[in-house]
Amino acid sequence: WRGNDMTAICAFAGKRLIGAIPFERRRLALGGSFYLKALWATGVHVDRDFRSVGIGEAMDRLIPRLFGAEASGIFVYRGNKDSGAYRWYERIGFNVIATIEILGKQVDRSPRTDPLTDCLPFLHQSPYD
Repeated sequence: WRGNDMTAICAFAGKRLIGAIPFERRRLALGGSFYLKALWATGVHVDRDFRSVGIGEAMDRLIPRLFGAEASGIFVYRGNKDSGAYRWYERIGFNVIATIEILGKQVDRSPRTDPLTDCLPFLHQSPYD
């Protein structure tokens, strides 16, 4: 979350975290000088033992009360229209507003002989390793 304006709604059973909707506060450009203050949900999670009892919907119902003054919309990336998660978003009122084209390529795992290969371990080093 470092560097992003993140927040979350969390659900607990006692001291146990059983659900979360993490959000990034975003300012989405609509064109010209128009923009929309939004919450970008990076996902919704409810612990498997607590699903289908309304916890996700209860967290969703808190959003207007907790964030209504600072955001006009809530957005999420979702694929696989046949998934339970996709159907859940539709059931609680999310609508498709755009489709996304995803580009990809296969990773070439063959050995390299170029000078960059020797630098890769250094380039990929994390300060947290």
